[in-house]
Amino acid sequence: MTRPEENTTRLQGGFATREGLTRLAAIAVIGLIVGVVLPSVVGLNRPCRPPTIPDQEPSEERRVYTPAGISIVRPPGWEVAIHREDGWSDGVIMLRFPEAFSASLFVRWSPKEIEREADSREIEFLGQPAWLKVERQAPNPWYFGSVRREGGQRESRGYLQAILVTSRGARWISLDFSCFGDHPEIPPMIWKYLESLECRPSDSATIEMEEDRSDDRVR
Repeated sequence: MTRPEENTTRLQGGFATREGLTRLAAIAVIGLIVGVVLPSVVGLNRPCRPPTIPDQEPSEERRVYTPAGISIVRPPGWEVAIHREDGWSDGVIMLRFPEAFSASLFVRWSPKEIEREADSREIEFLGQPAWLKVERQAPNPWYFGSVRREGGQRESRGYLQAILVTSRGARWISLDFSCFGDHPEIPPMIWKYLESLECRPSDSATIEMEEDRSDDRVR
């Protein structure tokens, strides 16, 4: 007759049946598959999303046009919407990376001179005078608060906003770039996209625009 102790394995401070150990091993294998292998397989079926800050030069095939003659090249993977505004600007091109708390670029235009901050510095932009203001918030490694809201994201990850104001003919242009993360200055590749701005003459600085046009294609 088989003794009960022959079907047990001694563990620290007690006994466990071989059947129990087999179950634990099976649970561990399943946990490994669900936690490591499955996400990797699922990730293979997802489209590869470009980085938030583009690593590709501006391409004319991604140029975004407006009826007002204002155009700019969209970074790869960024979404675009064009609106007519009722405030100080006649219209806005809104370019956004399709993730919360990532990056955006707004291009606005107006026949009236756009107010600029007193501490903006004058630079040359596309051969014309321009005024640039950059505000940076460095990441706080000791921040342990909530990151569900924008303020928490800025505090924990850092934040950069740059507003550039310039004029083209009878129109004033504002380019407002912002991004989360530790960026000490405007990324060089973003400068190239800012410099893809084109302003062609139009019959009027105030043009009936599409109320809302969006394009979320990823290239």
